[in-house]
Amino acid sequence: MADDHRRRGDHRRDFYRMLRSTDRILWLLEELNMDGVGEIPSPARPRIQEELATLPKRARQRFRSSPAVQDALDSVFDVQEELFRWRNPELAFDEEEAAERAG
Repeated sequence: MADDHRRRGDHRRDFYRMLRSTDRILWLLEELNMDGVGEIPSPARPRIQEELATLPKRARQRFRSSPAVQDALDSVFDVQEELFRWRNPELAFDEEEAAERAG
């Protein structure tokens, strides 16, 4: 029982650590967007990749590696959706998916 409790705690801590990584990416991209920058500057790209490297492969794959700030920004929400699925595989994000899961 203690091992199960520890595993759940580790999973929860991992989830929040990864969510903070996506928040840092969002912050960077939102700042660029607010400044009217349309394309991600070269110095920012490695920072984004470093943050993404901390995420599970399925979540990383949801990121669209586009030079366009808005495309990348939109895809971070897809990455976060995948993280929420990682944390709770039973989570449904829309009515169609909820109906499929209900059987």
